[in-house]
Amino acid sequence: MPRSKRDTGVEPKTRSRTGCWPCKARKVKCGEERPVCTNCTKNGEVCDYSIRLNWGGRSRKDKDGTPTDGGFTFISSPTGSAASGNEHEHVFSAQHIAQMAFEPHGYYAEPVLIHIPRALEPLPAELVENQMNLLYFHHFINHTGRILHLLHLLLAFSASHRAKLLDHPEPANRIAGWMSDVIPALRAALEPHSIPSPTDPLDPASLAPLATAIMLASLEIVTPNTFPVRISWQQHLEVAKQMIVARGGLHHLAHSRADGARDKAIFFLSRWFAYLDVLGSLSNRLRSPLFGAYREDGGGMWLVNRDDTEVYQIDCFFGFTGRCIALLAQVAELAAQCDAERIDPATNTVRLNWQPESHHRTAAEDLQSRLHASATAPFRGCMHASSPADLSLASTPTRAAEISATNTAFHHAGHIYLSRRVLNLPASDPQIQSRVALIRSALLSVRRGSSAESCLIWPIFVAGCESISAEDREVFEERLQGVEGWGMPRVRRARELMRTVWEQGGNLHGGARCGWEMLAEGEFFG
Repeated sequence: MPRSKRDTGVEPKTRSRTGCWPCKARKVKCGEERPVCTNCTKNGEVCDYSIRLNWGGRSRKDKDGTPTDGGFTFISSPTGSAASGNEHEHVFSAQHIAQMAFEPHGYYAEPVLIHIPRALEPLPAELVENQMNLLYFHHFINHTGRILHLLHLLLAFSASHRAKLLDHPEPANRIAGWMSDVIPALRAALEPHSIPSPTDPLDPASLAPLATAIMLASLEIVTPNTFPVRISWQQHLEVAKQMIVARGGLHHLAHSRADGARDKAIFFLSRWFAYLDVLGSLSNRLRSPLFGAYREDGGGMWLVNRDDTEVYQIDCFFGFTGRCIALLAQVAELAAQCDAERIDPATNTVRLNWQPESHHRTAAEDLQSRLHASATAPFRGCMHASSPADLSLASTPTRAAEISATNTAFHHAGHIYLSRRVLNLPASDPQIQSRVALIRSALLSVRRGSSAESCLIWPIFVAGCESISAEDREVFEERLQGVEGWGMPRVRRARELMRTVWEQGGNLHGGARCGWEMLAEGEFFG
């Protein structure tokens, strides 16, 4: 039986979860009057409704005996901004933004010390194990998150994904409120007068429109149909492309600051756009990558160039090397050229007895040779390793194997793509089935539920569509189902499309058939 409540004759005190911090500290109910509640007025206290980031739950003592609320401690250097007085929390407010970061002797004049209590749980591994990720997160709290368009977009992104993950209805009204100022701001950024010249000494806030367009494309990919009026991810990406071209390319802006602060932001956006651009082109036969942007030596127009070392390092953002993304861009461009001849627009099927032109065949075979050379190059680790000793090996043997396997899988998927879409080989061809087997073998090194697995949607999908044996198909479908459980609707569509190809059974032989590329309806398989 439940224990009976003791009748004390006194009404229990209630507290508000959305009240001000002084009322929470006194453990009394806040009236929530704005801007100052009644309780604070009576007690002569400063009423504080600010949002405080707290990853670690309720307060507890750190090893040194001092109380901590489990939040991040960002300790500025002696020459930087003054400390807030509470070393164990960071209050999200809109004060001292630009001065703190970019004035002489300001925020980045000296290294920024970041203290994380060891007792902090649960702290994402991506922050604990990678100092650059922690720095980027720190920068978001202090700078990026204060640009309301980006903050609103990130909130919409998170709310939509959380609803998909928990199988709940999306908070449509809340998302609509956040997005009400995002699209108008993006339209304003596209006006001719708002496009600065490449030589202007721009502040980082000028990257906000480009970041917004890229984030909108990503949001539509991860959680499609979030908004009442749908704008496709291809349209958002086209807007981002227009911005990059209008500015004369991001590579002109990458070195506009001597301290390198701007380089990091531009390089990050450049890589983000490149991933969406190339993987989007591989997913959709009607679009091609940004022309002239991807060269194997790390050069090219429009995007930030890479040096000789970076080209052969596996980029943890991509899951493969800088050289690989250049090769995949060429694969997508060549396949798009051949699809215009290979596919009959009247029947949406492959033309009977179609064979590629000699120059297309030569280009495809040359690309396959270069993909093989790139895949077999020595493993050099990630460019964001925390120390020089980590360049050749990741933090653990397991993670090193996963990074290497992911890179290998993308190269083999490029082989399959060329064999089917350009050379028009049947799926039963030994060359294709050997690559399917190699991708399946690479998956053995990737843990189920790992971040590496979520990066492998495109290789798994490509290999799965061309797989023949029931055993292979079961492995690829199980892997996609695992990633699908993370709240990614596009993965469900990829799996359904893969099953449709299997049910048709026409991919085992050449000739007229309807492959996945003709069944796809603008999805993003990456």
